[in-house]
Amino acid sequence: TAPGAWPGMTVGWLGYGALSITGGGKLILNSASTAGGGILFGGNSLTSKGGTFDVRISGAGSTLALNGIDGGLVIGRNDESSGTTTVDDGATVNADIIVIARNAGSRGTLNVSGAGTTVNLVGDAGGTLGAGFNVGIGGLGTMNLTGGAVVSIDGAASPHPSGFIVGGARTIAAGGTGTLDVSGAGSRISVVGADIGMAIGRDNTGGAFPSSGTMTVSSGAQVLFDTNGRSSIGMSPGSTGAVTVTGGGSLVDAGAFLGIGRDRDGNRGGTGALTVSQGGTGRATQINCGAGGTINGDG
Repeated sequence: TAPGAWPGMTVGWLGYGALSITGGGKLILNSASTAGGGILFGGNSLTSKGGTFDVRISGAGSTLALNGIDGGLVIGRNDESSGTTTVDDGATVNADIIVIARNAGSRGTLNVSGAGTTVNLVGDAGGTLGAGFNVGIGGLGTMNLTGGAVVSIDGAASPHPSGFIVGGARTIAAGGTGTLDVSGAGSRISVVGADIGMAIGRDNTGGAFPSSGTMTVSSGAQVLFDTNGRSSIGMSPGSTGAVTVTGGGSLVDAGAFLGIGRDRDGNRGGTGALTVSQGGTGRATQINCGAGGTINGDG
């Protein structure tokens, strides 16, 4: 571990780092800083490079809690960082945000699996980041949610956007590639709040750093937004997004609006594709397919 400007701890600063929370153990980080805080895997702001890491949070009662404003977990921060974080067998993670593969050249994987396994992401009224997760901001990020595990995102208290982005970011230069796989009956991502949504393929630089995102929801898994949800597949010009919903009981409910090749407000976006097959369902109160958008189905 190493110190850094971001309050908390670093695992895999330049070399190899490992963290294991098992058998009902608990790691609780309390931060009073208004700059956020939490755990960085694979480097921090003191260096441009990062190390490798291996993290496991496993078993009923085993808990990682990051308490404080904008408490976060970064899985693969810097160039050359790589590793896997596994949450399974009834373990719990509590935080505001999770970032996977933050900077260019980083690689990170988050595996969340098993009935009773929960990841709770709750935004703070005084925070600046909202609640949710990013997969592949600038690097190569992967997130797998399987076996009845649940990710719950609650942005009700936050004045900032909440939800998730796969491939890219809302606030920093992107250019990454993200993959999200949600699979199996009972596996679920639920999102509530006043300003919520998902973006699959987003770039906030006007095309300078286009990103690519892919989400697959299969075998009875669900991704659910409340009625405030405003989402996009291929949100930004130059970026690419693809969503596949396949298998009986599989559902993506985007809430109020889903743009395909358009942003969350219906403006021109990038390239987006929604594919629904084998009894899956994709829905929103309004679906707007732009010039760069495609909707595919098998009847």
